[in-house]
Amino acid sequence: MTNAMELRQLQWQQLLTSLECRLTIVRVDGRAVQSNYTTIKITYLDAGEIRFDSELDFPQDHRITIGLELFTAHHSIRLLGSRIEKKGVRAPYAYRVKYDMPAASRSFFFGMINQMAVHAQTFTAKAVESYNALQPYPQLYPQIDFQT
Repeated sequence: MTNAMELRQLQWQQLLTSLECRLTIVRVDGRAVQSNYTTIKITYLDAGEIRFDSELDFPQDHRITIGLELFTAHHSIRLLGSRIEKKGVRAPYAYRVKYDMPAASRSFFFGMINQMAVHAQTFTAKAVESYNALQPYPQLYPQIDFQT
């Protein structure tokens, strides 16, 4: 993998972890339930799968449907996920969830994420440029010998 690809993947990862994502349990074994939400840390996202870490221990012997709400600065996107896979024997657990999103919402959401990534790259470049402008330069000091 090239350095540019690694950098882009790292920036994408940082962007994902900066998104607020709320998780609720929507259905258990096909029956609708009401639950409060908890925030989760997203570790991976693509067009059909989301991975996250959570302290919650979802039972693997029930069919659970979860609702995920991702927030950006100005918008939120709702997803329904099922087919939950859990890794780990102790909290925090790593989860992998398949989700469905309508095509229009998908293109809007990923377009918004890409726009945020471009903005983040521009912001980072401006911060580096500003830092470089303030970089200290060698200063001449007179040679002073201190004697006691």
